[in-house]
Amino acid sequence: YKTRRDHIVPLSPKFVKLLNEIPVPHSGYVFIGRDQKSPFNGTRGVMTSIRNQLDAAKHYTLHDLRRTFRTWLSRSGIDEVTAERCIGHLPQGIVKVYDLYNRLEERRLAFDAWAEHVIISSKK
Repeated sequence: YKTRRDHIVPLSPKFVKLLNEIPVPHSGYVFIGRDQKSPFNGTRGVMTSIRNQLDAAKHYTLHDLRRTFRTWLSRSGIDEVTAERCIGHLPQGIVKVYDLYNRLEERRLAFDAWAEHVIISSKK
């Protein structure tokens, strides 16, 4: 992670259920890299595959997905601080010094709402 700090992402119960159904390799990672010993780090290949399969996605990048998520958070009424923490941005300046609250519960609610949005949207 580019901030060199752990980024805790609270997962929705539906996603946890799905993850629990996936057999975990001996590496301990759910999504493993090519060498079977390190975590997955192939987003470029995934985006290439998506572009090749979906004509409408020819010009999309991974950052477009990130921007879509961040925009949806704002549109859904998630407060600015929580939304920024959801995408991994850390507090800056004096806020970083005095506000040590991780907003884990607020982020959990935001990710749960996102999961519901994705599920509902995928059924349309």
